[in-house]
Amino acid sequence: MAECKRYESLWVNAIDLCKMAAEAACNTGAEQANISIKTSIQLAQAQVKEAKKMSAAAEKKLAETKVDEIQRMAEYAAFLEDSDEHEVHEAYLRED
Repeated sequence: MAECKRYESLWVNAIDLCKMAAEAACNTGAEQANISIKTSIQLAQAQVKEAKKMSAAAEKKLAETKVDEIQRMAEYAAFLEDSDEHEVHEAYLRED
């Protein structure tokens, strides 16, 4: 009977140790998952930051392109006006 009590005590201790080991493994897994999530969040934040930089650069380039287009259109309009003036002057200069 004493030996049965001893075995029962050993089994209870073994079960308790298994429970503690399972809990420790679970906590370790949770820590690893937490670390993985934090790493993923940091990576996502870096990607968002890079995307914002690229977006700002694209917006700047678009604004520069619009300015260039406006300047070209103004130069073209001035060229057309200048051409019209030359044509008018040439018509007056012709001797018929």
